[in-house]
Amino acid sequence: MEQLEIRKLYLDLCSKLYGQFQFAIITALPKERAAVLAALDKPQRLHHQFSDVIYYSGELPGAQGHHSVIVAQSARMGNSASAIAATALIKDFRHVTDVVMVGIAGAVPDLARADKDVRVGDIVVSHGAGLVQYDLTKIESNRIIVRSEAPKPSARLGAAVDLLETLRVSGNVPTWHADIDRCTRSVKGGVRPDDARDKFSGKRSYAEADFSERELGRPLVHYGIIGTANSLVKNQVLRDELRDQFGVKAIEMEGSGVADAAWFSSVDYLIVRGTCDYCDGDKDDTWQLYAACVAAGYVRSLFSVIATGKRS
Repeated sequence: MEQLEIRKLYLDLCSKLYGQFQFAIITALPKERAAVLAALDKPQRLHHQFSDVIYYSGELPGAQGHHSVIVAQSARMGNSASAIAATALIKDFRHVTDVVMVGIAGAVPDLARADKDVRVGDIVVSHGAGLVQYDLTKIESNRIIVRSEAPKPSARLGAAVDLLETLRVSGNVPTWHADIDRCTRSVKGGVRPDDARDKFSGKRSYAEADFSERELGRPLVHYGIIGTANSLVKNQVLRDELRDQFGVKAIEMEGSGVADAAWFSSVDYLIVRGTCDYCDGDKDDTWQLYAACVAAGYVRSLFSVIATGKRS
């Protein structure tokens, strides 16, 4: 049998077996995958007929019915590993049109401005420009220029982000708190740490009463640029430079890998992160499980406003 005929048979069989999966979620850490599985209905291990990758499947409620979702975890942290995981997933599930990277990140605070202040336990969604890959640089004799070329996140998923925010502001639907609570109750150690364990608690220069958007003990959702690189950041000077130069709200290590893999395959993507530290020398794991849960819970709410059916 000729190679092209074999390939056609393979694609036809994949379509029959896995054609229901339009949406995919990728994580980098086991705790992130655990939070995502807690957000799914009917989560189960999926044994792909033609792949050795460990996949899970499940359902999320949609605007009209439900979405069948596939979940994969990259082999390790970093943009290279996430690109490999995303590429493998898109190859194994040919009908996937949207990939969402879900997990934890470092917060980029602004202690002087309430509306710009990203705290531990908050959510950051790559909206608008989406990502800045700050380790893609041009090095000159007297300066280093960031030449990030990360593709922009999905306009379609971005529209869903806007719709969910509109519904929240108008009060027409419950906020994402119930979906977050679902995840924190299901994941061992996923409950929110005491706010006193936020190192900047009581040290911000703005008055809490002047900013009504933040609810006590609840995450605030921020929309904007996420910084990404193959570096684990424990440097507050770099953190603040990324904030001031690019408007970065969170810093992580996998976003541009997913973005590049999605762009290469003509697939849409979005990055959703829960923040767990401040990218400085006090970095620890205290907020990680909760941060993974808030990101996963938000994504469950996000899918609830997306209509089912194939992208046109």
